[in-house]
Amino acid sequence: MERHTPYSERVLPENTARTISSILSDNAARTPGYGANSPLYIPYRDVAVKTGTSNDYRDAWIIGYAPNLVIGAWVGNNDNSPMEKKVAGLIVSPLWRDLMDEVLPSFPSESFIPPAEDYPNKPILRGEIASEPHSILYYLDKDDPRGPIPSNPASDSQFKNWEYGIQRWANAISQGIPLQQPVTSPQEGTPTGFVPLPTPPGF
Repeated sequence: MERHTPYSERVLPENTARTISSILSDNAARTPGYGANSPLYIPYRDVAVKTGTSNDYRDAWIIGYAPNLVIGAWVGNNDNSPMEKKVAGLIVSPLWRDLMDEVLPSFPSESFIPPAEDYPNKPILRGEIASEPHSILYYLDKDDPRGPIPSNPASDSQFKNWEYGIQRWANAISQGIPLQQPVTSPQEGTPTGFVPLPTPPGF
């Protein structure tokens, strides 16, 4: 008889793992995308869950876990053809939820250990809105996010690329320009696309 001998190795700091579980079990945070009572929400237990959808909708998967149980599920076509264009949370989550409801009650009820409070030292990392619109690279060094604010953000090779979109958006808002402006076909009078927003000075 074959028997598996488990071998464990720590691959993440403990508080990082606890933070991930806290995020993935936060039903309020995912409510805007899935609704308050989606199959991902199991009200009687602590359960964290992540879904995924591959390119062209060929694969939909879900992995969910309680502190003492992990269940994953995949759906797709045997010939690798695309499925209906729906995200994994709508395709595979009902199957996963049915199995969780069947199996989870037979396991002891356990709760996730909350992460230790470790608040970032920069307002931008705490989600606070800055007074001036800039990309995040304006406020931090991506190689040292909690270190000093960059004295010369433009020295980062990606700064101009990241800043470009933010400044286009800010420029459009300041001029009262809709973020999407439909282009109307003169022959049919129907929208055919979108005109580009004006490019801010310096880009």
